[in-house]
Amino acid sequence: MKNIVYAILTALFFGTISLSAQNQQPPDPEELAASEAIRLEKLLKLEPHQAFYVDSILRHDMMALQDEMTKMGESGMRDYNNFKIVQDKWINQIDSSLKQVMTPEQFTIYLKDVGRYKKEKKAKKKRD
Repeated sequence: MKNIVYAILTALFFGTISLSAQNQQPPDPEELAASEAIRLEKLLKLEPHQAFYVDSILRHDMMALQDEMTKMGESGMRDYNNFKIVQDKWINQIDSSLKQVMTPEQFTIYLKDVGRYKKEKKAKKKRD
């Protein structure tokens, strides 16, 4: 299954990079975050308070990601690896925040949905 969060963040990344080249606006991270929150609410059967927190987390972190990538692009940085590091940092932040809001079962379904379940399982195994 496709990694939805990576797809959204990649869209933000490429939208930010190509902004000056094409005179187009990058995808609005708030709209992307809202649609992802609605999707997760349905998929995970979130309680109203959980849906509120998921929406807030995604909106904040996706806006912060876009701001950081925009600043990097404006400073002349074009190395994909640097953008990937920033993207990974924010994905880890999102996962960490969502883990606090979701039940263990919901978080497992979320990880499987976004394609990071095996990665998380391997990391946990190494820690043990």
